[in-house]
Amino acid sequence: MRKKAYLRTLEMALAALLTFIFVSYVIPRAATVPEEKKIQIVSILAQNDDFKNCIVSDDFDCIEEMLNEFVPEQYEFVYDISESPFTIRGNLPKKRIFIDSFFFSGNSTIYKPMMIKV
Repeated sequence: MRKKAYLRTLEMALAALLTFIFVSYVIPRAATVPEEKKIQIVSILAQNDDFKNCIVSDDFDCIEEMLNEFVPEQYEFVYDISESPFTIRGNLPKKRIFIDSFFFSGNSTIYKPMMIKV
């Protein structure tokens, strides 16, 4: 009878040890999602005077051309330009979405507050 008690105690300790190892190492690694590199498009273009002039003059072809240069090819993008930072875009795709936004007060000569979201 004593041999069975020692074996059951050893079995219980081994089960507890294996459970602890599984919970400590396997589950946290499975739960972590690899972090994607955050791309900052608008904050880079905000320093570009040509881009500011495109926004102030409402030249959408110029804006799209400049955004195409900075957005990596594996990403699709949509942009909104509005005077209000609270404008919400409808019909966004049901995918993972990254948003970069910036408030422009105008260019060096014209004050025209605009918000661009990419």
